[in-house]
Amino acid sequence: MLSAISGANRRIEHENRLMNLRTYSSYLLRKLLFYTPLKRFLFPRYYSSFSPHQLCILVQLLEESLNVRGTILEIGCYIGSTTIFLNKHLQYKQIQRTYYALDTFSGFTKRDIDFEVTVRNKNRGELDECLFNLNSLTWFKYTLALNNIRNVIPIKSDILQYNLESLNQKFAFVLIDVVFYSPVKSALNKVWPLMNPGGIIIVDDCLPNALFDGAHLAYSEFIESQKLLPEIVGDKMGIIRVKQKADDIKRTK
Repeated sequence: MLSAISGANRRIEHENRLMNLRTYSSYLLRKLLFYTPLKRFLFPRYYSSFSPHQLCILVQLLEESLNVRGTILEIGCYIGSTTIFLNKHLQYKQIQRTYYALDTFSGFTKRDIDFEVTVRNKNRGELDECLFNLNSLTWFKYTLALNNIRNVIPIKSDILQYNLESLNQKFAFVLIDVVFYSPVKSALNKVWPLMNPGGIIIVDDCLPNALFDGAHLAYSEFIESQKLLPEIVGDKMGIIRVKQKADDIKRTK
């Protein structure tokens, strides 16, 4: 018994020494590089396409969906900032849910850009300035590991080409963040029949008369086709609530 306690104490002391070493090393690095252009990479910065208010809304909607059976799907996750945020919330709540993250991990497809330019009269130069192509699946997986997130299953694919039915899953919460008309339309059409009653779909960038207003157009057309009422929250998030019955509501952990 005493040897076990002694061993545990030694492990704690070792971990504390490592933590102190990392903290001091980080301090020295910041001190050495503070007077160089690299300093901007060493200090905390806010990095999210969502405002703090919008992130709060995302958590609230995620909480609502936890009363529904089904997995979580994020279509368009870029480098993983929102993926990490939502999964850290799930960890805090001690909720185990499978979370799929689907992305090309290489930016917009040429087909989608050409459609925006030739059909929707968008400026190719402005679209090319969006650096979503500076990404990779390897980096995304490393980011997940760095944040101790193990329940996320990355899928490297284009939503227009991917067969969601192959996952053999029903969804409770879906976040669509692919900005262009064609992928948003495809995502909605593919996700809708796979939603469990009571589930929630969120379409980001639902802003009219903007560079990425294709998302707003696809969202508007879809809810009209389904005879649903539009619901825009947080200035730019289009919500679709799947009709539910009382006996469909069950919290799953």
